[in-house]
Amino acid sequence: MKEELDKYHDYLNGTSADQEAMEADMIQFLEQAENAELPEFKQSEDQIWAKIDELTPESETKSITWNNWYSIAAVVSLLLAATFIFLNFSDNGAELQFQTALGESKELLLPDGSKVTLNAESSISYSEDWNRELVLKGEAFFEVTKGEKFTVQTTNGNISVLGTSFNVYSRKSDLLVDCKTGKVRVEIPTLNIDEILTPGKSVVKEKDSTKSRKIDANSIASWRSEEIYFDNRPFSDVLDEIRRQYNVTIEAKGVKNRYFTGYFVKSDLDNALQMVCEPLNLAFEVQGNSKVTITMK
Repeated sequence: MKEELDKYHDYLNGTSADQEAMEADMIQFLEQAENAELPEFKQSEDQIWAKIDELTPESETKSITWNNWYSIAAVVSLLLAATFIFLNFSDNGAELQFQTALGESKELLLPDGSKVTLNAESSISYSEDWNRELVLKGEAFFEVTKGEKFTVQTTNGNISVLGTSFNVYSRKSDLLVDCKTGKVRVEIPTLNIDEILTPGKSVVKEKDSTKSRKIDANSIASWRSEEIYFDNRPFSDVLDEIRRQYNVTIEAKGVKNRYFTGYFVKSDLDNALQMVCEPLNLAFEVQGNSKVTITMK
């Protein structure tokens, strides 16, 4: 990094061994940077500029002149290069992140050939130096190729396998893991949970308690085929899922402490609301396809 900054410094002061070559390099850099996408990062703007200041001593920034557009391009290149290197070349290597918006699902192929299908408003991230470890926020279905241990980290617990398929839901303080094929190990350190799941088995963490259950393996990750099932889930979780799938705001009154078992179809908002509201004797109103009001009948 320092060598690159020194090259830019020499060019700005007209002391580069090959000014023309430096100009060509910067033009090429700007052309490439125009369409480049930086991965999402957690550093604030102030932290980024602090790092750039650290990499660019005050004595060097004062010597910059503005004689022609090449100098301006050089300054921009310097800042872009410093920022890009700072974001992408940390001690742990670059982090790659993929996410879905409201109402969107996405299938991804991992470096080892494993597949991940992200549900709406979810994300995964992992190091560019792939080691079969990733971080999940939200919900995803995994189809893991055989090999070394594959680990999914969440804020609520970790899931590890050697080669299998399973679904993970991790939102707020809840964690649901469903094993479709193979064996899945679920570790929840805060509750001293270390459990092995076999096909059709599931573990559910709600706040500070967990329970195991047996489910129909064919219903696992049914959201990939437009149907979303719930087994005695808080009705607020059902409404959150409708919000994610249809990108709507929901105002619900009198629905606290209610649980729902059933499913809804993702293709139609009115039909989905009818399927979850009628069993609980609730009424709903859709306003402009963007706001939903739910009340007692």
